[in-house]
Amino acid sequence: MTKRGVIKILGAAAAVIGVAAVVVILLYFLPDKGSTDRSAEAATAAAAASQTVDLEHLVVDSYYEAMDFTDGKEAIRYSYRIPKVDLTGTAVTRINNAIDDDLKHYMVNAESYMEDQESSGGLPACTSISYFWNLRDQDILSLVTQRVMQEEGGRRDDYTVYNLRVSDRTALTREDLLQYLEIPEEEYTANLKKAMISAYLDRYYQYIGEVVSEEDAVNAMARNISYDNLQETDAFLNEDGELCVAGRIYTATDEKGNEYLINLDSYKLSEHYDEFDGDVADRAAKLDEESAAARQKAEEEAKAVEEAKAAEEEARKEAEQEAEKKAEEQAEKEAEEEAKKKEEEQAKKEAEEKAKKEEEEKKKAEEEKAKKEAEEKKKEEEKKKEEEKKEEEWSYTANDAMLMAEDYWGHYPGQPVEGKSSKYTYDVFVYQYPSKDSPYYLVYLCISDHEKDTVNAGCVTVHAKTGEIQEQSYD
Repeated sequence: MTKRGVIKILGAAAAVIGVAAVVVILLYFLPDKGSTDRSAEAATAAAAASQTVDLEHLVVDSYYEAMDFTDGKEAIRYSYRIPKVDLTGTAVTRINNAIDDDLKHYMVNAESYMEDQESSGGLPACTSISYFWNLRDQDILSLVTQRVMQEEGGRRDDYTVYNLRVSDRTALTREDLLQYLEIPEEEYTANLKKAMISAYLDRYYQYIGEVVSEEDAVNAMARNISYDNLQETDAFLNEDGELCVAGRIYTATDEKGNEYLINLDSYKLSEHYDEFDGDVADRAAKLDEESAAARQKAEEEAKAVEEAKAAEEEARKEAEQEAEKKAEEQAEKEAEEEAKKKEEEQAKKEAEEKAKKEEEEKKKAEEEKAKKEAEEKKKEEEKKKEEEKKEEEWSYTANDAMLMAEDYWGHYPGQPVEGKSSKYTYDVFVYQYPSKDSPYYLVYLCISDHEKDTVNAGCVTVHAKTGEIQEQSYD
């Protein structure tokens, strides 16, 4: 049996035989990391053993208040419920402190507004703070806090997840949670990407092609499944012990994104998933490549700064040692001739000037190299933009396409329809605009009575560069 399997059994046993007895058994399975780690483990175990665990009240309110504000028209109820984990232990203290740091300042702002509304400006942006928690196998605790903000773009939800193993008071990472559930990281990531794409399509598919372009939608979904966003996505267990996440969904018009709770065990794959998964995956790969390059560059720059600091410190110590040595030698050689003293001082000065000059030359060379690389990169980006700009320049506008289609059919907007009453007229409109992948205008001819009946009477495509017209089938 694995150690993790033993811990799962012991977690369930804690409620029956008591935490103290379980901790004694659990310590046997802890890896040997030296006397220091053993001491820390023993201290945590002792704290756990001395506390009676109430599994029904592992999480309690540390603060709760409801306030009524008015926007001048009606009263608005603001509610702030902030939790704390009611256990002892270092990891528990860190979690409770993190919750306070994350949430309490919103409550303080609301109280200040309540005391002096006239000088406090507008209503507090945070309208609600709440939480829920779940316990699996009487051992794995998932605590989720929710913050609701009212901003110019509307409501915004933010969730923060905390996972804790109750039996030994250990904070759990996402990797720990996946290992506990025996879910491979690759399987989790693949499933999460599908869920994030489906979450976007379930909410915004109807707007693609009308409110936002397909390209912008693909870019938004790619950002949603990018490495950076998935790393920020917190996992937790729901009341049924199922794996869930709090994932941030970005749209083409929302740069901040909004967080949603997604059940990875029971979500339904969007019926439109196959339309986009290939393009989204390709775009996400490019985003991840760019992000990885940026991270690598930042790491290299940070490393260079640290190396420079280390070199500077080493040089300082060497200079101090050299100065002390020279001071001692000078004290021992008080009887030496003044000329020798001046000669040594001159040699020291020349050495320092030489070192300074070499350092300046080195720095100048590095700056020139960086400047050259930046200029080359800028030229490449300008060249790329120019090429993209050329691809997007069309020879014919949408108005040109409509006029060409009208001449093709011999019918024009507002023209009466032969054989029908005078209320029936023709109308022409552009349904689809050209893109890099499909350089065509899609133009429809329809018959309308301007009340309720509208039927299609013709459809053509007009090439945006050549002006070629082709008849198309229509419904």
